[in-house]
Order: sequence, then C-alpha cells, then structure tokens
Amino acid sequence: MNWPVSKDPPAAATASERLLRANFRSQCWRNSAGAPMVAAEFVAEAGRRVHIVDVRSLGELTSAIGYIPRSYWVPPERIAELATRLPSTAFVVLVSRSGDRASLLARYLELLGMHFVAALDGGIRDWLLKGMVTRRSEEIITRTVDTIPNEDPFAGTAQSLGEAGGALSLDDVREHIGDPGSVRWVKLASMVVNGRQSCVDGRDDKGVLGTPGGNAGEFLLSLAAIERSTGEQVQASAVSDLLESYVQAVGRFYMHSDTDTMTRLILKLRSVPELEGLLPPLPGRPEEWRRWMANPPMVARDVLRSLLVDADYVGCGHLKRMLVHHEEYKVRPELTRAFISALYELHWAGLTTLTIEILGGDHFEGAVVSVVVDEDPLHAFSTVPLVSPSGSHGQMFLNTPQVSQYLRSEAITFFMRKHKLSPLRREHEGRYLAALGELANVQAGSTLGALADGLPRFEVRFHDEDDYEVTAAQG
Repeated sequence: MNWPVSKDPPAAATASERLLRANFRSQCWRNSAGAPMVAAEFVAEAGRRVHIVDVRSLGELTSAIGYIPRSYWVPPERIAELATRLPSTAFVVLVSRSGDRASLLARYLELLGMHFVAALDGGIRDWLLKGMVTRRSEEIITRTVDTIPNEDPFAGTAQSLGEAGGALSLDDVREHIGDPGSVRWVKLASMVVNGRQSCVDGRDDKGVLGTPGGNAGEFLLSLAAIERSTGEQVQASAVSDLLESYVQAVGRFYMHSDTDTMTRLILKLRSVPELEGLLPPLPGRPEEWRRWMANPPMVARDVLRSLLVDADYVGCGHLKRMLVHHEEYKVRPELTRAFISALYELHWAGLTTLTIEILGGDHFEGAVVSVVVDEDPLHAFSTVPLVSPSGSHGQMFLNTPQVSQYLRSEAITFFMRKHKLSPLRREHEGRYLAALGELANVQAGSTLGALADGLPRFEVRFHDEDDYEVTAAQG
C-alpha cells in the first residue's frame, strides 16, 4: 500500500542530493500502521546528513540504557516544532525505547510535510542488541530542538558533499573528526556477523569502515590469497556458491558503482535495439533505475551480464583497476569477472543483504586518512569508530586497516569450511595468512597510489571515544 504524505518533495538541487534521497527511501519500509521505519545499521552509518532525534522522557535518557551519541532530545509535546525548525527535505530519524512512540511521531511529521523522516526500528533496545554504542551524559539535555540548526547547511552545495577541493590540512582532518555526526561507534563483534565494509572512496557521506573495494574487494582478496597459497584455482562455477554462503555468514555485503559509470551503462543499454521499450523512461530518476537494475527483465540480462564485467562499466575504482591491471594486483581477471557476474546474479535473485550502492559526484579527495584505535590486538568486544569520509572541509580517502585485518583473520574459518568449493585446507593456513597480508598491501598500495597520488596522508588514532589525535603519516 502507498501511504500518502502531504505533497511531493521539491525537486533536488543536484544529482548528489537526488541520490541521497533515493538512498534514504531505499532503506525505509512501512510498518503495519503505515509509519516509515529504518534499521539500526542504517542509523549507525547515517553520518552527518541525518538528524537523530530522541523522543523519550528525561528519565529514560539518563537511565542505564543511555542514548545514541550526537542525538537531539525532542519530547513528543515539542515534536511538531521540527516541521517548522527544519526544511521539509531534512533527513530525520526518531528514536524511542522500542520504536512504537517514534513510529507514531514519524507518521505525524510526514503529515506535517516532512518527506524524509523515519523511526528507528526496535528503538534503542535494538540499537544495543546489535552492538551499537550508547552514551550516558547529561549533555543530551542541552541538545534540544532549539539547538538543531534551523536549515540544512549541506543541502545543494558542493562543499556540503565534501566537494570543496584542494589538499586537506591536519587541522581540516582534526575538525572533521570532531564534527558532530562524523563518528559513531560499534562493537567489533557485531561487524563480524552484521557489518558492512565500504570502499575507501571519499564520496560516501555515511560513517564507514573503509577498505579498498569494500566487502567486494575483501572477498576478491581472499579468493586471490586462496589461489596463491594453495597453487590451485577457485573454479568460476564455485564462486557464486561461495559468495552466497559468505553473504549469508557476514550478514551484509557492499559493492559500489557511481553516477558516471551508470550514465555510460544506461546510454549503452539504450543503444541496444532489443531493449527498446524495456528501460525506464527518460529522464529516469535514480530510484527508477535502482528498481530496474535490481530486477531487470529476463531478456535484458544477457546484455547486462556482458556489460557489467567490462571494466568500462565497473564503477568502483579498485575493482576496475583490478581488471585492467590484473598482473599488478595479482588477481586473475577471470576470477574478478566471475565474482562480479555472481554478485549481480544474487542481486537479481533478491538477496536483500547484498547492496550495490551508487555514489554521486566527482572525486575531490584531499587526503588519505587511516583510522586506528589504541587497543592492539583488537577483540570481539572492542569498540571501533565509523567515520564519514565526506565533510564540510572536503573528501578524504578513508582506510581502517586495523579493523580489516581483524575481519580477515575471522573470515579464514569460513573459507576453511568450504571444502567442496575451495581448495583451502588447514595445512594452508600459514601460507594463506601470509598471502592475505602481502596481497592486501600490494592492492591497497596500487589503488591509493594511483587514485591518491600526491595527496597528504594522515593517521587518526583514537584513545577512546572522545580522545583522539591526528598526525601526519610517515613515509
């Protein structure tokens, strides 16, 4: 059922803004009462573009359960003020104890004309159950509706989406990390079974755990390490089954493309006579193409299969370079193409935990930033930061190598168990771990060396959630 709102939102000012709206809508669903809902994972990664508003009582806020860091406190009797305080196109997520109160208030705000508002599904209880961090401090009492900026300072501007351009200074990075909404924290255990690794791409405005190519890059890295350590090839016919099992094991899986690549793909598809009348009408909206690409007509899939494994239509710079410079990356191009083909087949089959995200805009990264925490080695109960690579000072390539190394060591058990699909055996473990480390360094160095050539490099080291330092990286 389509639940009505007061009116359609005004047209987005930029392509990036249209993508942000499409992404928000794609993450929302309606409960039985028609209220818009989003998952805790979405809120944890939402970044600085989304206002998180807690609607619980003062006693609940200061109880042992705590509140989501960087959120605002707006009790129900003042909730209508959000509709006059914020523009109708602001992104807002409401939080209550279980989600019931927040869902009712989200529906109310929709009726008042707000177009991108939702409630946290399961409320603060689900947030904690999924390993997200809360805070207990009376600071929340001062963060009321009166302190929420009364306009979206990021909407419709290049700088808002990290497109300021130019090299970033140490102070720029320090201010970005200290900006409310740029960092959120999560228990590492939840990332093992329910975590998404994003690419290092600076155009992403969400909080991320960054690694070259995201989950897609890490999966291909593992396959290449298996072949290197065993001396045997992973068969193309086994890649799809391995990937499906892996996605089910890790919970969520990420690969990205971008608007430029999608534009080239759309133009190519429109030039194919057999597809006439099967494509979304011009000018297509992002959500229309998102739906079409998630479930294309059967007669279009052969054409898509041939195009999507072509480097010209691979929108992730890391995966594109892996195809074009396969000898440098030490990955067989047949393996990369088998993986991309398998991923889209699973996407078309409706595997909802697999996300193909479209990033908008051009690259304006001004630095390479590595994020680490003092705790070494990491453990399942360690908390790690999700950092947004895009902010008011500009974009940054954002890498979290410490977390990626931990997750790789955890994934080895998965690949060891897939005897029918993978040649990896227990006796290969030492060689496999060595190959993982070697290939990870080679591939990250190649990608960042090419895409971030000449950019300053910094390390952000967190001592705890509030104490961090930024230093210029050595070498």
